[in-house]
Amino acid sequence: MPPETTVAQVRERFEIVRAGFAARGKPFGPQPLRRNVFVADTHEAAVEGYARATRARYLTYRDRGLDVLRDADLQGDFERAVSDHAVLGTPDEVIAALT
Repeated sequence: MPPETTVAQVRERFEIVRAGFAARGKPFGPQPLRRNVFVADTHEAAVEGYARATRARYLTYRDRGLDVLRDADLQGDFERAVSDHAVLGTPDEVIAALT
């Protein structure tokens, strides 16, 4: 799964894989999950840093017809737009979000 996969999509896909494992009589153990993570001294600095590092990539996705983020999200509330697939914040905030 690419890191832009939303939490809802992750749950849906894990259930599909879990069912496939069960159909073959295999246990479904821990699975890898990629997330985009940006850590900084403050939450605001993490959001700003992540936007600076990724906005061009998201615009390229849009220009190529990939529906990762809508243009309004890129120009508007960027943090809200990426909050379902990126983990941004201080070290303590990131650790809490991932656990």
